[in-house]
Formats: sequence, structure tokens, C-alpha cells
Amino acid sequence: MLSGVFGQEIEQKKQYKNKLVTIMHIHHATIDTGAKPGERVHLYLHKNEMKILLCTLIEGACENVKLDLLLFPGEEISFTAEGSGSTSIHLVGVQEELKENSEDSDEYSDETLKMMEELIKKQKQN
Repeated sequence: MLSGVFGQEIEQKKQYKNKLVTIMHIHHATIDTGAKPGERVHLYLHKNEMKILLCTLIEGACENVKLDLLLFPGEEISFTAEGSGSTSIHLVGVQEELKENSEDSDEYSDETLKMMEELIKKQKQN
């Protein structure tokens, strides 16, 4: 499984569209270092024709927020930032490729399956 750090600056008045090909786990959103005191920026996720407010960041009061946003391959998403001034938001997370199914990665081993079958037979007998 290939994984790596994900980072994206979301500038105001721009939409960042993406059709995901990896699992994306966004951990953190931070207001840009050039923000003026009191400047406020809203981060939105656009998915399935919905506009979802993820957080509001305010310079000097709430400059970063921890997120736990998990997005999957095939999803079409976009992010926008809206607020006072022209401050951007930085997103940080991890992206991972989906693990391919193989004979070695079965959920249960053959031995475990046999043991489960034996337990079921014993329960039926009792």
C-alpha cells in the first residue's frame, strides 16, 4: 500500500476539484500565516451537490483545527474558502492507495475458517 503526506493550499475565490484515486484522510486545517488579526475564513467541502461547512478559522482566535475527514476513491469532491480579506487555508493529511485483494490478504485464514465450521457443527449438535 502506497501512502504519503497530502498538502493543499485552498485560496479564496477558487474551487479545488478532485476525483479521488486514493483514500484521502485530511487531519488538519490552518489559516495562512499572512492573515491579519481578526480575519475570518470558512472552509467548505462540496460533495454530491452539497456544500458542507468544515470549519471557520479566525486569525488570533482559532488559527487551526483538527479534522478527521476520510474520503474514498471515486468520490468527486471540491474545496472552497470564503471569508474576509484574501487569506487562504492550508489542508494537511495522508493519502493511501487501496490495497489490492489477493489470496494472501483474505480476511480469515483457511485454518480459522475450519475452526469456525467445527464450532458451528458442535453448537448444532448440542
